[in-house]
Formats: sequence, C-alpha cells, structure tokens
Amino acid sequence: MPHFYCIRLIFCLLVLGAFSVQAQERLVRIAADEWPPMTGTELHQGGFSVHLAKEVLIDLGYQVTVEFMPWKRIMRTQSRSDYDLIPAIWHSQERESAYAFTQSYLENKVVFVSLKENAFPYTDLSSLQNKRVGIVSSYSYPEALLNYDQAKWQAGLDLNQNLKKLFGKRLDMMIGTDAVIRYEAQQKFNHEPPLYYHMDNPIEVRTLHMAINRTFPDHDVLAQQISKRIELFKQDGRFESLKQQHGLK
Repeated sequence: MPHFYCIRLIFCLLVLGAFSVQAQERLVRIAADEWPPMTGTELHQGGFSVHLAKEVLIDLGYQVTVEFMPWKRIMRTQSRSDYDLIPAIWHSQERESAYAFTQSYLENKVVFVSLKENAFPYTDLSSLQNKRVGIVSSYSYPEALLNYDQAKWQAGLDLNQNLKKLFGKRLDMMIGTDAVIRYEAQQKFNHEPPLYYHMDNPIEVRTLHMAINRTFPDHDVLAQQISKRIELFKQDGRFESLKQQHGLK
C-alpha cells in the first residue's frame, strides 16, 4: 500500500508540474511606462492601451501581468526577457529587430498647441521664426523640424512642465500628441482648457502598435493573433467602448 501511495503522489506532482509549465507558457508579461491616457499607474485599468492589451490577451486565453517602469528601462532591458509585450509604441524600422509589431490600432497626431487667445496656425518652418516652442527632452521629433535654427526651442522635462510654461505665457506654443495633451490639460484644470490644437496640418501622424518581444516564443504568431482580435473588437463595439471609458474621442 505505501508503494501505491508513492506512485500516486509522484503522478499528482507530475500533473501539477505539467499544469504549471503550461500556465507559464500561456503567460504574457506587459511592460508599460507613464503616458496618459494610454498607459499609467494611476489610470483606470492602467490606461487605454494596457486595458486593451489585457482584454485582448485574456480573450485569446492568456494570463497577464502588468509592470510599470520608465521607458528607458523598457528599451534597455529588452534583450534580458524581463517582459513580453509593450502595449503602446510607435513603429520604426530600427525597432523591428527587437520586436514583432501588431497592426496599428490607433493614430497619434503630433501637432502644435497654443493658447486660443494666441492661436498659432502652422504653415511651414518659416512660420516658427522667433517663436518659443516647447518640446520634451526625452521625446523624438522630425530632424528637419529641430534643425530649423530660427525657432527658439525650449526643452522641458515633460508635457506638464510645458503646459505650465504655455499658460504662464513663457512659451508661444508646444508640440505633442493631441490626445495626450488634451488628457493632461483636462486633468490639470478639471475642464476643457482654452487651447488651440492645429489639427489641419499636423507635424506628423504616427500609428500606435503593440510590440511583442522577440525573446517571446512564437512572437510573430502572437502579433498576428492580437491584430486579428483587435479588429474583431472594432467590429463588435468593444474597442469603441474602451476608448469611451478612457475619455478618448
């Protein structure tokens, strides 16, 4: 009888081990930074992009964990397999060697933002002459734009710092993604602040993607699965519902 119970115990441990390995294989670790309203520790469900990624992955049968960390750390630790998926990232050819990208799920318009009382309609680089323009030191901008030396470029730590300067009239305008600046401004003033967004002539339009770390098994397959499931979310209304929950128009 003791021999029978030993065999039974070993069998149970093997089954539990198999389930544990299977659960690990179905786990996706999300890494995100602070980029409201897309991602953020203080946001509902971690922000729109984190919320979308979680819903899609759970729908696909995966378990999900989320860790927030600075963007520089996300980029620096990619090869160490510390995480599997970034929920909100702009595509670039340089990043393709490290990540498998999903299809784009949202567009980000990078625009000039000014006070309505001093609305600035951007036409071309010459219209920036002698203008005090706020940018964020850690963000990337078109090289041709920053090479225009007739503008007075002022680098801030983040969008909030530039918003303070704009409302304090220490900047003529600032540059940023319209959805992100709208969110930050509304949080600061608890209402729609008097800002002018020059949407007709954006500096650039960038597509937002999810990216799967190429250290993750079957990264290309997962990228395709996520793309197809997001498309399904768009068709059945779940995508629009998530946007509304996070105040995105």
